[in-house]
Amino acid sequence: MRVVVLSNRRDAYVHDAIASILEHLTGWTELVVVDDSGDEDHRLSLAARYPDVEIVPVAPEAAGYGVAMQTALDAMTGVHSVLWEEDFRALCPIDLDEAAGLLDASDSLAQVAFLRGPWFANEHEHGGVIEAREAEGARFHRSPVLVRHRDHFTCNPTVLPRRTFTRPWPTGAWSEGAFGRALVRDGFGFAYLNRGVLVEHVGIRDGWGY
Repeated sequence: MRVVVLSNRRDAYVHDAIASILEHLTGWTELVVVDDSGDEDHRLSLAARYPDVEIVPVAPEAAGYGVAMQTALDAMTGVHSVLWEEDFRALCPIDLDEAAGLLDASDSLAQVAFLRGPWFANEHEHGGVIEAREAEGARFHRSPVLVRHRDHFTCNPTVLPRRTFTRPWPTGAWSEGAFGRALVRDGFGFAYLNRGVLVEHVGIRDGWGY
């Protein structure tokens, strides 16, 4: 399975992301960094530091979130791939094969994502990502292994099946939401692995459309 790390802030986050993946994730075979820094010297430095990691430039200059996401999807191969934004860290061991097996068992699922801790004010108020969405009226269905829903697609760390990552990424603002709505219209739903909080978000928003 290929892990695709989306990066746009040079050295600020990507090295810790790679270290976290190497330490905590199992079930992957290839690691790719999709780089939207627009900095060729940075890319050459990454390639020298990580000779086993494929470095994929988005464009000669920083291109912004929408183009970077399409490049990340284009970099995905095989039956399943992993999307990992550079400012996330795994908090414990994560078995990617488990998530892939759950996607194989339900062809109506567009993703199995790994739950992050609360970040926005409403998430802190209600005690978590899911709880905050439930407070707004969203419905989540919990089983021993999955929390299923049709509320949103997330670009937080997630395993995607080919049926998802081969779709085109929308253009324009709020493209993540538009991508999710298109999947719902086509009959798909989403899920979090029901293992509690598995990843943390450590970054701040920076860059064009991120």
